[in-house]
Amino acid sequence: MPTKKRGRPRTQIDYTEVERLAEIACTHEEIAHALNVGLSTLEHDPEFKEVYQRGFTRATESLRRAQLAAALEGNVTAQIWLGKNVLHQSDKPLPDEEENGALEEVLQMFLADCEAFGV
Repeated sequence: MPTKKRGRPRTQIDYTEVERLAEIACTHEEIAHALNVGLSTLEHDPEFKEVYQRGFTRATESLRRAQLAAALEGNVTAQIWLGKNVLHQSDKPLPDEEENGALEEVLQMFLADCEAFGV
């Protein structure tokens, strides 16, 4: 006599839908709700992790392109944000007057050298 399977039937996950939802940056919780499955079911599924990462990567690429386009079109806020986060630029002043004084001294020496060489 064949053995009867026990337990709940395996949950079928629509991986195409997972990828589509990940492409619009849905969270794991939102995807679980949309698919009507438990969060732990998704998080313990290796294929879910792979498909989600692929879709979420497309979302971040699209967002990066949109931010860059906004910056290139003259959006100053986007330019500053990208400068700080992508180019690691900073708008912080030098920490103390001693360093400012040292910078001023170097600048004066540079200007004196320029004058001496007729530049």
